Amino acid sequence: MNKDITLLLLITALLMGCGSASLTPPPTATATQTIAPSETPLPTQTAITIATSYPPLQTDGPYLLYSMDWKTLTMLNADGKGRKQFQLPNKGFVRDLKKAVSPDGKWLAYYTGSSIEEPYDLALHILNLEAQTTIPIATLIAPGFPENLDPVKTSDPIELEGCNSGPCRISIIQLAFHEGIESMDWSPDSQALAFAAQIDGPSSDVYLYEIQDKAIHRLVSDLENVWQIDWSPNGKRILYQNSTAGVTYTSRYVYVVDPKNSATQSPKSIYGGLFWNKHGWIAEDLFLVSSGGEGAPPQNIRYINTDTQQVTELWPDEAQYVSIDPVKQQIILARSGFDRPEVQGIYIVSTDGSYKKISEGFYYLFEKQDFSDLYFGLDGLANETYQLIGIRPDSSIISFSRRVSYDAPPQVSPDKKWIVISDDKETEIYDAILNLINTIDLYAEEIIWTPDSTGVFLINSGASYYLPISNREPININLCDDCYPFDYVWLP
Repeated sequence: MNKDITLLLLITALLMGCGSASLTPPPTATATQTIAPSETPLPTQTAITIATSYPPLQTDGPYLLYSMDWKTLTMLNADGKGRKQFQLPNKGFVRDLKKAVSPDGKWLAYYTGSSIEEPYDLALHILNLEAQTTIPIATLIAPGFPENLDPVKTSDPIELEGCNSGPCRISIIQLAFHEGIESMDWSPDSQALAFAAQIDGPSSDVYLYEIQDKAIHRLVSDLENVWQIDWSPNGKRILYQNSTAGVTYTSRYVYVVDPKNSATQSPKSIYGGLFWNKHGWIAEDLFLVSSGGEGAPPQNIRYINTDTQQVTELWPDEAQYVSIDPVKQQIILARSGFDRPEVQGIYIVSTDGSYKKISEGFYYLFEKQDFSDLYFGLDGLANETYQLIGIRPDSSIISFSRRVSYDAPPQVSPDKKWIVISDDKETEIYDAILNLINTIDLYAEEIIWTPDSTGVFLINSGASYYLPISNREPININLCDDCYPFDYVWLP
């Protein structure tokens, strides 16, 4: 669910009882006050409990790590034959495995406690996935919460709509704080974890935990709460977003910080406000963003260079769909002709601002493109499913027999030799030159390729299969009863 929508629902519930609320008056903190940091426990290792009801792991990796409930994790062999399931200790949980697992597959960051219920004891830990031991990192919330949030910036008084002081204002800040306090991201070399915390207060800020010396370093000091954290793929910078809360909407602002700088930094905002979108990394140091309105399509598409902190415009017009081609470091966008028929079409846009129109038609593009010589899109609408098409850079259109939903894009193998397409009845396998190789009488809500492209998992809410590419005969692997993994990542 969109964070702004979640925030609005929570705010509405709080405000209904806000007028008569009586909270302890906040401390007379100022923007320059220093709040004593919470004491961080000395790192100690704790073993976790391993379930033994499954056949053991058969190889030394790679493993598919997945979760169905944020608390129970399963490591699965790449051919589905063996697995290990374990529970995070002390009611631990993880929200996003792709952010929580280090790139080398050795560490898993997870949380215990809560930021929304007393005693506000949210804490960060890391799990050594190989040794199956845990190390406590830090308690993330400072004493005096939530009243200690009073100095944190909020939106202008008009946006606060009468909730601009006292307990009501603090409750608005607290909701935005909660939305971002579980943000984290690992460095590309897996040696440092950037995470949000209120250790020194009053706002949540970006901190860095170093694996080698087990030290915590406060990277930034702002009076806004952290919203999201993204480490640049080249490892040189950390791009993070802060938020300023309002009753109806939360504004977000982009900052870039140098993780190698030992001093606490207060960088200036380089992009942000209301109604803007983050699309992701288009290159090692280029982060794609766009502006827009409530319900309006993306427009003013641009990228932030995290090394120079320059913002460069790529596409000043609007685009109904924007997709990133990370291989060729370019974007593909779809522009409708509703207001101007002459501009309708599909465009390839390079990072230097040049563009090429490759189709006059308008198609629904998938958000990420993994096949650099064939961009996937959808054409038409029938019973909430669309006709799958492929768009080549030479403007030719390939029509597939499948009708798929926008939530079920084709999945290309890591070696770019195979394409798997599934609808609500069947699954098809194509080779790189689009020869139909096989049609299998089962459907997949989730398609997961093995890292070496020798097989693929086909998973739906009722069954799960491993499909070897060598003979293409599905094997029932029974991941779980009546479920499928909503969060997963490959471990080397």
